[in-house]
Amino acid sequence: MMIYVAAAYGRQLEMRGVRTQLRQLGHPVTSRWLDQESESTEFGWSQATIHSAPVVIQTMARRDLEDIEAAHAVFSFTDGDLARGGRHVEFGYAMALGRRLFLIGPREHIFHCLGRVVQFPDWEALAEHLATWPVDIRDLIEEEVH
Repeated sequence: MMIYVAAAYGRQLEMRGVRTQLRQLGHPVTSRWLDQESESTEFGWSQATIHSAPVVIQTMARRDLEDIEAAHAVFSFTDGDLARGGRHVEFGYAMALGRRLFLIGPREHIFHCLGRVVQFPDWEALAEHLATWPVDIRDLIEEEVH
């Protein structure tokens, strides 16, 4: 199953580790933002950067949407911050596309409470769960999306 990993930008290094584990379980990760080198802050792009380089930022946003479209599921990592994050847009976009939605961490808004969202308290719990999935379930999920 191809997976898009969404998280606060400040968790980029941590999510690279998640990507490594997902790959070891046989799941390709489509999140190119994980390898992005940028001038963004711990919380993402500064207002000054967004206003001074909107074309560059727009290109990155489009790339993220393409990566979500290429995925079968989105793993959205939360941290309890209710007010910030492009990851909320990514979650909504994936929901609109009918992708599988996995929430790792606390619920942060009403859409995280929908029945189609599968929640895990942390990455370790989800990784343990994924390791038990037989290949035929992954194949069914992939067929459903495409």
